[in-house]
Amino acid sequence: MKVIKPNTHIREVKDGIELECVQLFNDPERTYLKIAFRNTTTVAYVLDIVSFTYKEKLPRRLRNKVSPQFEEMKPDDRLEPARIEAGRTEAFYYSIPLYSTTEDGYLEIIFREKVGARVVTLEVPAQKIMNAPLL
Repeated sequence: MKVIKPNTHIREVKDGIELECVQLFNDPERTYLKIAFRNTTTVAYVLDIVSFTYKEKLPRRLRNKVSPQFEEMKPDDRLEPARIEAGRTEAFYYSIPLYSTTEDGYLEIIFREKVGARVVTLEVPAQKIMNAPLL
C-alpha cells in the first residue's frame, strides 16, 4: 500500500485533544480529508458525532444585515474509530461533496464527545480546499 505524505497542516488543540488535518484532496465530485486525532489525556474519548459545515466570513458591515451563510454537509463515506483511548492517536477519513465557497469561507468540522463535554472544532480554510491536489 502506498503511503502518501501529509500535504496540509491545519491544527487545533483543546481540552487535551489535538486535531490535525494532514491530507486534503479533491476529485471532480468530492473532497477527501484525513484527520489525525490525538488524545493526550488519561480519559478515553468516545465519539458521539462529527459534523461538517461550510461557512462564510462576512465583512463587519454586513454581519448584522445579512443572515449567516452556511451549508451543512453529510459525508458520502467515512472511516472513523468510535473510541480513542488515552494517549493514542487515530486517523479519521472522510469524503464529503465538493462545494465551492468564497475565499474567506471555511469548512468547520466539529467533533463532539458522547460521554463528556469535550467539543473540538477544526476550521479548514476554503483556500486550502480550492487549491488541494486532484486525485
